[in-house]
Amino acid sequence: MIRLLLAALVLLSVQPAMAADPQPYTIDVVVGLTGIGAFAGKLATQALGVYEGIVNKSGGIHGRPLHFEIHDDATNPINDVQIVNQILTTHPAVIIGALNTASCEAVAPLMLKGPVYYCLSPGISPPAGSYVFASATTLASSMQSLYDHLRDMGFKRAASITGTDAIGVLNEQVTKSYFASPRHRAMELVADEVFNPADQTVAAEVSRLKAANPDLVLNWANGTPFGTTLRDLTNAGMGDIHMMMSPVNANPTLLTQFTTFMPKTVVTIGLPYQGHALIKPLQGVATEYLTGIKDAGFEPSPTHMYAWDAARVVVAALRALPPDATPAQLHDYIEKLHDFPALCGMYDFRSGDQHGCDGSQETVVRWNPATKDFDYYQPGK
Repeated sequence: MIRLLLAALVLLSVQPAMAADPQPYTIDVVVGLTGIGAFAGKLATQALGVYEGIVNKSGGIHGRPLHFEIHDDATNPINDVQIVNQILTTHPAVIIGALNTASCEAVAPLMLKGPVYYCLSPGISPPAGSYVFASATTLASSMQSLYDHLRDMGFKRAASITGTDAIGVLNEQVTKSYFASPRHRAMELVADEVFNPADQTVAAEVSRLKAANPDLVLNWANGTPFGTTLRDLTNAGMGDIHMMMSPVNANPTLLTQFTTFMPKTVVTIGLPYQGHALIKPLQGVATEYLTGIKDAGFEPSPTHMYAWDAARVVVAALRALPPDATPAQLHDYIEKLHDFPALCGMYDFRSGDQHGCDGSQETVVRWNPATKDFDYYQPGK
């Protein structure tokens, strides 16, 4: 018996040691899963979960499985600062978050020397060369492009309604700046109303919009406040008016909830794959996204793009860099990244705007309640 045991021990000693499973490459993500931004936060989490699976099926990051560690900030900038300060003690190369503009602005000063902070809101304008990046095109560029489209479609009298949160303030500033320019006088801003997103009614603001007799409502409210505006617009007899909404709301699940109050024609900024033509470098990206999202049982939403594109950029950089890439190496790589296809379009961070996407491939789409999807919008058709 003793000889058998000794033989077994010798045999085990010469067997190659089984390799331990590689530790995940964890990227911390801070988004609002509760609070006023919960709907957008959940969409971002969906996108990251699907993309995590795609990355891991193709080898992860240097052989390590990717894992997005989600932290709920309750859509509160104070919470963001506290959570991010805790994450910083682990010395990460990158942190992703948030979809709330105010939260990104609160965290940005903590990133003066790194790590890379990839904000999912297009509402911030990070200094050129900083460690802070922002997803998609700049808010000003995207809004101005949309307004140009609407002007060229023949709308003459626009009325705006905007929340007083951080993103709403930026929307208000861009809108006023656009309509103050002499070259945009073909479309006039006939009314401009703001409201507290926590308000249960905006009937008074809507009443003033209606009195201005607009042919187009520019509605920049998001999530639950968006539903509040829809209800009061319908109650005021404005259900037949054309309305532009924020792309943050462009999700079939959300819009279906508001079917009773939805104006007849609702348009928004569309992603390249929603347009009538898609340039070849973006076709594979769109297929990967649409297949992944639908296979996971989710409805495609433009809001997914903010998280999807950020993750795509970060993962590409980490795969190209050494396994122990530092924040400085990651920052420098992204700053030089160009001709990079993603959902927003072709990214080129050499522009210096820290967003990388110029929005040139954006289009205008219309919500189709019959199909619960978006159509490329051509007025009169």
